[in-house]
Amino acid sequence: MHISNQIAHPQCWLTALEKPLYPAKLIAIFITATIASIVMLGWVNPDFATTLPAGWHHMQSTTTLTLLLLSIRLGLKVAKTPANTKIIQIVLLAFALIIVCTTFYKHLNNQTIVLGQNLVSSTLSTKVHPSSIQSALSLFLITALLSINEKSKGLLGYVMCTLLSLLVLLIMVFVCSYLFGAYTIIASNSYILISKPTLLCIMLLTAVIYIIRGPYSSLSVLFSLSLGGQFARRFLIITMGTLLLVMSLQALLLLENNLSSPEIIAITEMANIALLFFIIIIAANKIEKQSYELEQLRLTDKLTATYNLRGLHLHAEHKLLDARCNNATLSVLMFDLDGLKKVNDGLGHEIGSALIKTFATALNNNYRSNDIVARVGGDEFIVVTMGSEKEVQITLNRLAEIIGEINQFDKQPYQISYSVGLAQLQQNSTETIDSLIKSADQKMYAAKKKRKRNIIQHNNYPINTLLFNRRRSAYRRYTGANI
Repeated sequence: MHISNQIAHPQCWLTALEKPLYPAKLIAIFITATIASIVMLGWVNPDFATTLPAGWHHMQSTTTLTLLLLSIRLGLKVAKTPANTKIIQIVLLAFALIIVCTTFYKHLNNQTIVLGQNLVSSTLSTKVHPSSIQSALSLFLITALLSINEKSKGLLGYVMCTLLSLLVLLIMVFVCSYLFGAYTIIASNSYILISKPTLLCIMLLTAVIYIIRGPYSSLSVLFSLSLGGQFARRFLIITMGTLLLVMSLQALLLLENNLSSPEIIAITEMANIALLFFIIIIAANKIEKQSYELEQLRLTDKLTATYNLRGLHLHAEHKLLDARCNNATLSVLMFDLDGLKKVNDGLGHEIGSALIKTFATALNNNYRSNDIVARVGGDEFIVVTMGSEKEVQITLNRLAEIIGEINQFDKQPYQISYSVGLAQLQQNSTETIDSLIKSADQKMYAAKKKRKRNIIQHNNYPINTLLFNRRRSAYRRYTGANI
């Protein structure tokens, strides 16, 4: 499949990822629901709470209930349950949204909301606190994302992409805050904070949502199987790893306490610059290599590995400029294979393609590496070379010998025969490549009409492609065979 089609139709390449990612989505939802259920059971049953690890109560009851509701809702979505469960999914989202909104209301108005206390055992009521604003914000974003159809376009599509990006950014901030001890970012006090189990559950739910909705957003390139997708994933990992490495270095220097703050800033900034410099160099080299490969594909004929019409025009223009600068003679030869249609109709297109490839190989072996050989039609080839008419005639005679040896010694069900026309750029001429090609084309068809029994008439130089001295050395030069 063409790359552009993959980008235009994400479902084409998403299908390839759907099966391997399906178990991963179910496992992530199951882990989230299990953690939430265990903590919720701890809030309801004091005896069970004694078996839980210390600090379990930092995952507040309202947070736990919201995570449980959202994981069930997401599980129904991933499992592709019947359409009649949509009402249940809407109800689950509504309850989750109510819980999150009450938490926002408490934090904005500094009022006590007893919603959480009604759900827990009386012996644990003193440990009940509202969810942290960090947890509430993350859960609100998850709820909002689950309320939007993943295939939404226009304004809703942009909103979905913005919410998803904001959620990923928040999680990165929270993870870095835990890694480097920035507890003021993740906690209001020792009781109200986004706990590690909460953060883990939010990360798992976000991962599932990202897998489901990411391919339909502007972040879809990260899921693409194209070169752009592979490049984006690799360098995202490299960049994230680099930033974490620099932050780890900064934290280590702060713990050592042997350097002043300006020195630490200077060292970490230099490390950032150096690492980003190497990332840019690696990225540039990768882009350069892939650009060259794509350019070659764009300019090359797939069957014969010669230039196509686009490649011919690009390189022939350079040849034309060189010829004018050096007062050299530029020659344009138009070749047309005889009887290709009969071969295709009688022997099949596979045999016809073999004939075309054999002739293209003969042209490449006959002409110099700096000459231009291009296939411009089903049975038409163009060669652009420097040289006088006499020099060109020598190469045509040599080509005729090569083709004759192929016809005699290759055990193929066809005979290669061709017509050729020549046009040359004379000194001080204002002709263009297009006009030279047109002239060569006209001469080739004129020669095709005049010649008889495979005699090519070209500028009064008769070339008989069958009645010539078949030199075995020419065949050896073409194939390397020992005959």
